[in-house]
Amino acid sequence: IITDNILNIDETILIDKNVTIDLNGKTISFAEGEQFLVKGGNLNLTGKGIVKEEVPYFGAVLIKGSDKKEDINYSKVTIGKDVTLEGWSPIFIDQLNGPNKVKDSYGIIANIYGTLISVADSSGNNGAGIYVNGNIKHKENYPIINIYDSASITTDGEGIYAAGYAQWNIEGATINGGVGIGTKAGIFNLKNVL
Repeated sequence: IITDNILNIDETILIDKNVTIDLNGKTISFAEGEQFLVKGGNLNLTGKGIVKEEVPYFGAVLIKGSDKKEDINYSKVTIGKDVTLEGWSPIFIDQLNGPNKVKDSYGIIANIYGTLISVADSSGNNGAGIYVNGNIKHKENYPIINIYDSASITTDGEGIYAAGYAQWNIEGATINGGVGIGTKAGIFNLKNVL
């Protein structure tokens, strides 16, 4: 449980184990280019509160998977129903940039129950509520994004930008954007989406 606002954090916080943060009505904010980086861990944000970028640049929560296709549930993020993420792309699922230029990102799961607000970056470019990097192309153990009834995504850009391959299970969410869903690849299971 955090007991005070934590503002303008000037470094990326790596989540490589199981971490639960109860926001407890508070705000966590990151300086430009910094965020929670979930790689090989489980980040569970609960309670009422906000996690945001002070200067929108990339994302409030960045998720990277494994370079091993057998690594199931390698990186997992759960955004609770009372949690708000705000950034250029509040949830950004990214490729790996390993020593052999590996771009695959296996074993990612994102569970969205809360509110995602995408805001333009400093140059005025609109982001997306959830962004999957287009270099993620593998068709096994691909990212799985579950968006639930209580979830809300707001942006002037795309609510969802599925440039890379992922499975999207969307049940009853509200998506308000210049474009609700922009997709180049992936599997979409839609139910009661507004």
